[in-house]
Amino acid sequence: MTRTSHHTPDYDSTAKGNFKLDYHLEMLSDRERVEQFKKGIDKVVTKDTVFCELGCGTGVFSIYAARKAKKVYAIELDEEVYKFAKKNIEASGLTNIELIHANAMEVELPEKVDVVFAEMLSIWMIHEPQLLVMNSAVKRLLKPKGITIPEKIVNLLEVCNTDYIFDNIEMRAPIAQFTGIKQPRILTTSIVFDSYKLNEVNPETVNGSIATTSITSGIANSVRLSSLVKICDGVNFFTTDTLMPQTIFPLEEELFINDGEEISINAQFNFRSELNDVTFSIAKH
Repeated sequence: MTRTSHHTPDYDSTAKGNFKLDYHLEMLSDRERVEQFKKGIDKVVTKDTVFCELGCGTGVFSIYAARKAKKVYAIELDEEVYKFAKKNIEASGLTNIELIHANAMEVELPEKVDVVFAEMLSIWMIHEPQLLVMNSAVKRLLKPKGITIPEKIVNLLEVCNTDYIFDNIEMRAPIAQFTGIKQPRILTTSIVFDSYKLNEVNPETVNGSIATTSITSGIANSVRLSSLVKICDGVNFFTTDTLMPQTIFPLEEELFINDGEEISINAQFNFRSELNDVTFSIAKH
């Protein structure tokens, strides 16, 4: 099993979104991820806050929030990890957490909440249902002018050249840039392709383009994607091996570009897609 598979939830016909338990352990061990999201909770949660975590996993963030909040609703669909969350919440001794075994897109709560927390993050929100879940929560669960964690996602890209030929064998595929994966050769600066405020209802498809200028000559055959997560004001998260590693996607067709040449990059996909269903193309102005 590849590292990419290890980082990919099981969205089968039942849409349970199951992660293997060893991946939950990996996420808990990712101190950058955990501590930055805790800082976000520290910033926005008070003793009067009604807090809801969608996809609570093992319960670490719901338990942390419950030590500060008035009430916490912790929602988890994966039956196996739900049992871990139940055990962890009971062991915490906290009585203001209500754990609910339900789909985040369908759960009904007895009240609107002040803060919705959902960390279903993947690069550009392509594979995970982060944006769809937040859209649903904003419509159904969040109070007017309520807070979401994360607050905003900013998607960036660079045009680059990646080695796809090995001993005369060509292999083109999206690949997460985990530790040990060879760096591409960068041909443009990093540019913002789009951004999403998660306390608003957002479009659920991407079909757009952006212009940029090359900073060196070379064969453009790929783009590298990254996402900046604004957790809340003054707290952000960029990338680790566990969460949202930068990801390289092959272009539909390669193109030689000259230093200083203007180009445009088009992206097309639906949120919660398979990586192989995403298309990127490049053209000269």
